[in-house]
Formats: sequence, structure tokens, C-alpha cells
Amino acid sequence: MLIFVSVVEEIKSRLDITDLIVSYVPSLKKAGRIYKGLCPFHTEKTPSFVVYPDSQTWHCFGACGAGGDIFNFVMRQEGYDFPGALKVLADRAGVLLKEPTPEQIKTDKRKQKLYDIIARTATFFHHNLLDIKKNESIRQYLAERNISSNTLQQFQLGYAPNSWDALKHYLLEKGYTEHDLLEVGLLVEKQDTQKTYDRFRHRLIIPIRNINGQVIGFGARALHKNQQPKYLNSPQNALFDKSAILYGLDMAKKEIRQTKQVVIVEGYMDVLQAYQQGGKTATLRGINTVKESLSNRLEYNLTAKGVHYENYLDVDIRIATLPLGKDPDDILRKDKAMWELLIKNALPLVDYQIQTIVAESDLSTAKGKSHALRTLVPVLRQVKDPVEQNHHLKQLAKLTKIDERVLRLELQRPSNVVVSRKSDPTSNMTKLLQEVSLEEHCLALLIGQPNILQRVNQRFFYNAIEGLTKNDFLSTAHGSLFSNIQAWVSNSHQAIDDLYQIVDMHLKPHLDRLQYLWQKQYQNMFVTQEQIEKDLFSLVVRMRVERKKKFWTN
Repeated sequence: MLIFVSVVEEIKSRLDITDLIVSYVPSLKKAGRIYKGLCPFHTEKTPSFVVYPDSQTWHCFGACGAGGDIFNFVMRQEGYDFPGALKVLADRAGVLLKEPTPEQIKTDKRKQKLYDIIARTATFFHHNLLDIKKNESIRQYLAERNISSNTLQQFQLGYAPNSWDALKHYLLEKGYTEHDLLEVGLLVEKQDTQKTYDRFRHRLIIPIRNINGQVIGFGARALHKNQQPKYLNSPQNALFDKSAILYGLDMAKKEIRQTKQVVIVEGYMDVLQAYQQGGKTATLRGINTVKESLSNRLEYNLTAKGVHYENYLDVDIRIATLPLGKDPDDILRKDKAMWELLIKNALPLVDYQIQTIVAESDLSTAKGKSHALRTLVPVLRQVKDPVEQNHHLKQLAKLTKIDERVLRLELQRPSNVVVSRKSDPTSNMTKLLQEVSLEEHCLALLIGQPNILQRVNQRFFYNAIEGLTKNDFLSTAHGSLFSNIQAWVSNSHQAIDDLYQIVDMHLKPHLDRLQYLWQKQYQNMFVTQEQIEKDLFSLVVRMRVERKKKFWTN
């Protein structure tokens, strides 16, 4: 039976090794960050069997010396071969096993090779940092940042030598090609000469892992003031999707599951320091999150969309305000009690938004009150619980000294509409769009950010799925518009007027509507390109689901 690596990863992400093993090893007990118990594979009186939740592995330090992951454990415990263990664990995890297609097999083999390259690279950087004869200054820098030797080892921190080709030569000697190294972003190619050189040079290397603990990319910190940028991340590639990764989540997921709480911080060093202090953290340093990563994007916290995502994810988002000029790393190193107090006193999202907007508005003037009202009423509209909404309404009325009845009337009023550049003020385009289809949302995103089509299709390709095509649109008009947009995207200028020139006359009202939708839903909300890319990917998936539903219904 051929095994698709992504299936194995999915099973590991759904099953926690401690929960699995404790059902076989009742003596398993927590001992700090690990679990200890009597080894099930040989007789012993003193516990020598250790489970590591952070890495989702186990090892016996007794007579048998066995070790591995959940698959190795089940194979040894139940006597299964790997396919047998896979079926048992897939059933337990609720993962459906399917035979991979030839294209999936090819893609999977390629992906596994890239995983191997990144793993070797992490080892190369790590050993370079630990070289006793070299890089003492880098280790001293970590010591000054209060990063312990144990943390250095657990997070596999490394050092990229001050060389243009040290890593390149090392990996070429291991049998990999320059094409391989370019694909995972380890090399940069000069456009004029097509020569390649190491992307990371004279930098502290921080391996970035997926939720299963596999290294998929790197964050690299500058080591002198003149180095720019301060942090350099791996570029987007087949393994490293910055819209789906939280740094440190692989190490913190066990405690997050147990406590139902996660602290999101900004920097790599913040995560390392919090981990040393026993905190459960993940970081957004140059990396974005998705629903599966437990939080919405931080840049939405100060908009109505932040509350929308809070409702959508069914989580309680709170915001802790740090002392001016301080970051979590500073506070954790000097005063852990202060950090714990800051987290304890973190404000609920809506309370934080109200306090922030009120503080920055001049409430002594009508203009200042109007600004606060226009900013906060859309936020309150997103609060679905009527008791909570009424509480915040009274809170806002008290802070702004605006009559509560005025606020309530404003809350019930329909949202304002921003008129499109192309729209006729006397036409129906100035009315609220009552219904917008998935296909219209999809096309609106492509009009607003035409360059994302290639990146989204690349994400589909790496998952062995066909990219977005005209056939994904049920509406003939939308399919035709997509073909026009495809042709327009190939134009290096991509001016909106050029798109209008190639669109048939009867489709131009559709195009007006789509451009209006883009401006209303995205352009005026300052949504980031990464979020738009994620939204488009999700829309295409939903479009295909709807298409299948209609097919089976008919």
C-alpha cells in the first residue's frame, strides 16, 4: 500500500501521543514537561519509559531502548506492520484513507525530498552554532538574551556562516541540486548572471516547524545593526506557507489543548523566553495564522472584522497592553510576575477596542464624537449576544456622553456604503448589495489583487489539485469574466481600464458590480494581501463544494 505523506501528517496532527500511550501504559505520569511510566515492552520496576509531548515522540531508557512516534508505538505494541498501524490510527483519528493517484505519488515524493533538504539544513546550522572552536560570540549573544543551552537545543537554534556559498556546497555534496535548493528558498538567484548564493548569511537561525514538528523553513535574525532586514524569513514555497503557520505551536499545542488558552506574541525571542518560563505561546513574526492555528490575524483586532472572527472561531480573544517600549521578551526576563499579571488583566476584544478608540478621539468636539461613533458602531453590530451588545452600548454611551437612544438608533441603521469609482450615484449600485455569490467574491478579489491568482493556483498544485479554471464557475457570465481576467493578468500593467476594454459590453455592468464589491469589502478595510490570498483559496474550495452539491441534486 502506497502511503501519502500528507495523510500521515494529518493523523499525527489529530492524535496526541500522550493520550494514545496512556491507554496502554496506565502508570504514565507527568514529570515536568515529560511523562514517565513503566515500559510496556519489557518488565521493570523503575520507570524508564518517557513520552515527549513537545516532539510527539517516546523512548525507553531501559532494557529495550526502543523509541519513535505514535506509529512505531502501535506497531510494536500491537504487532502491526506500518500499513496496519496506519489503518488503526486513521480510524482513531477519523481520517479517510484513499489510494493516492500517480500525480499525488509524484508530488508526495518530491515533497518528502524537500523535507529532507530542510531537515539537513537545520542540522547544518545547528552544528555550526555548537562548534566549540567557532561562533563563541553567537553563543554569548544568546546567553546575554537569557536563552539557555537547553532551549537552544530544544528549538535547534543555529548559525548561518558569513559565507556566500557554505550551505550551498554542503548540500550539493549531499547529492541535491541547485534547483532543489532554490525551490525551498535556501538559495537566491542573480537575475543578470543566474548565479546562485546562500540566502542566509551571518545570521542567527531559528527553524520554523509545522504542527507535527517538521522543519519547513527558517527565520534568520540579523547579528549587527547594519544588517537589513532585521528578520529574514524563508520565502513561500511547497513546504513553507506563511498563511498557515504559527511559530512555536508544535511545542505548545499539548498545553494549549489542556488549558484551552494560547498567548499570541510577536517575536521569535518572545516565544523562546516564554517557553523557558513555562508559558504556552506562539508567534506571528512574519507569519500569519488560519482558523486551525487558534487565532485570527492580529491586524483585524481593531476592526469590526476582529469581532466577526471571534464569533466565527468561537474563541474569547483578549488583548494585553504592554508598558511603552517593552516587549514580552524584556518583561519575561526581568519580571515574570508582571507578565502573568498583564495576561491575567488582558481586556476582552470589544472592551479594548472601545477604550482605544475613545482614548484617541477628542470627545470634547462633535467631530471627535462622530469619529468614535462611526468607528465603534460597526464593531458593536458584530456582537451577536444581545446582553453583551447592550452592555457595550451602555459602556460607550457613558464614555462618550452620547445619549444611549442616539447610539441605539445608529446601531439599528444600515451600514454606510462607499460608492465605486465606476458607479453611477443615481443607479442601484449605491444601495447595499443584498446578495453576493461566492463566484462574485472570487472575481472581485482577482480584480483587486490580480497577482494572487498565480499564488493560489500554486497552492492547489502543491496539493495535487487543479487550479482555478473557467469550469469552476456555474454562471456563464462569470466564466467569461474569469477568462477576461486571465488575459488581463498576463498584462504587466494590469490597469483596470485595460480590463474594461477587453470585456464585452453586456458584461461591463457585472464588472462594475465586482469592482464596487472589491472596494466595499476589501480595499476600504485595509485587508492584507496574505488574507486576500487565504480568502480566495477558501472561496474556490467552497465554489467546488457547491458545484458538486448541485451536480448530485440534479
